[in-house]
Amino acid sequence: MLWEIKRLYHNIFVEAETIVEMPDDQTIGNSVENINNDSFAASDDRYIFYVEDGYQIKKAKKELRDSQTLVTAEKKREIEELNLVGDWLYYTEQDFIEDKAALKRLNIENEQSETLYMMGGNPTSYL
Repeated sequence: MLWEIKRLYHNIFVEAETIVEMPDDQTIGNSVENINNDSFAASDDRYIFYVEDGYQIKKAKKELRDSQTLVTAEKKREIEELNLVGDWLYYTEQDFIEDKAALKRLNIENEQSETLYMMGGNPTSYL
């Protein structure tokens, strides 16, 4: 109950950092494979993106060769819930100690990430 009250209080003051528009030719939502692996991996026709050790996003060729680290979360944070839509890899970064989370996305072409939405904790103290 306390968490729900904190979430509602937070949502009164928060606004989305970036407006996200889905490409017309893309399906919105997770694939069957992504749901079956608890969203710890997502793939396109070239690469597999996966969470390693709970705090890194890795990219590897389909044969799981030549892996490369794309994102490393800060200490005491975890990365979860990967979803690939077009050129964007969406994920959440959780801070369980401070009860905060961020919805982020990574452009898989230029490997630049951005925060889309902050949730939990104090609305003035974001990740």
